[in-house]
Amino acid sequence: MHPRRLVISLLALAAPAAVAVALVVDPAQPVGAATEPAAQTTYFKAAADGTERSVAWWDRRSHWYHQRLGRDRPATLWGIVHLFEAKNALAIARPTAGRKAAVRSFARAAERYWNPNLRPVPGYGPLPGERGRSSHTWYDDDGWWGIAFYDAYRATGDARYLSSAKRALLFVDSGWDSRRGGIWWSNQHEFHAGESLAGGTLLAASLYNETHSRKYLRMAMKYIRWADADFRGDDGLYDRHERDDTPMPYVQGPMANAFVLLCRSTGRRSFCDEAEELADRAARRFPKLTMGPQYDAMYIRALLELYRYDHNPRWYRIADTESQRAMTNGRAPNGLFLRTWDGGSPRTIGTPLDMLQTHAATTSALAWMAAAKPPPR
Repeated sequence: MHPRRLVISLLALAAPAAVAVALVVDPAQPVGAATEPAAQTTYFKAAADGTERSVAWWDRRSHWYHQRLGRDRPATLWGIVHLFEAKNALAIARPTAGRKAAVRSFARAAERYWNPNLRPVPGYGPLPGERGRSSHTWYDDDGWWGIAFYDAYRATGDARYLSSAKRALLFVDSGWDSRRGGIWWSNQHEFHAGESLAGGTLLAASLYNETHSRKYLRMAMKYIRWADADFRGDDGLYDRHERDDTPMPYVQGPMANAFVLLCRSTGRRSFCDEAEELADRAARRFPKLTMGPQYDAMYIRALLELYRYDHNPRWYRIADTESQRAMTNGRAPNGLFLRTWDGGSPRTIGTPLDMLQTHAATTSALAWMAAAKPPPR
């Protein structure tokens, strides 16, 4: 077990501490274009433009998006979750009736991915309309999809999206290996995955922060205790999977985000310390993001969520530096964000050309920047 582990009994964590946690009080949301800093306005315009340009992937026949430009296959869950988040972030940045309506419209369509026939429990499948009992389904995808529904709840206040986030987490938790611990990569049980761990832990922590239901705290602690004992290297970073100990920023970021939410909801400072230490280790290990827009955008969101609670300008500045790279280098001649943040072809990171995911991921990172008020100079 890692020497700094949080060996805290569930009994002790059963109810939030009575003390106030002043260091993690939410800052005020941006109030609109008239009063927001110039950086937010720039990011908002770029993200709004990117969201509008996503119509390039729209299929009029199916009333949904393609996975790739000019291709008939519908977007997968993982292929479109960033567009979901871009719409959420824009509505959080400037909460107008129109933007909230856009979130509601997208969230209604997002329910088309629900597969009520999956076993052992229903979940969101990779393609809209799939109904197979044993369809190949990924636990990490449901984690990210559940977080997107949670953000839709934040954007609109509609409790129905909180319910959708909860049922996504139930599917993720069904992927828990009761014999050895860990969450499988998919329902075919290939290996225990860091992405599944990160998505599940963050979703559980988010739901506990919102509802204070003990079952979500128990889930989060179950995942954390296993990961700290069996899935964390000497560098203090979480592994990619059980056969590859390479750490990834988009695992470390959501885990740090989960820790700060647990700090806020339980009143235990040790969780805040863990969030700061993990984020520091990740920032030192990944001074420049090169994994790819679809992964690095998740890390940007996590850093900005950490900044939202602890007000540490370091996290904002990292996110700002990377988002500037994305905005400068990611755009192709046709105006779509189809390049990596270094300006290269997505093929260099193993991603096909012309993917909605590539465009939407960069757009979502810019949208989350629009929702974050810059620190004072």
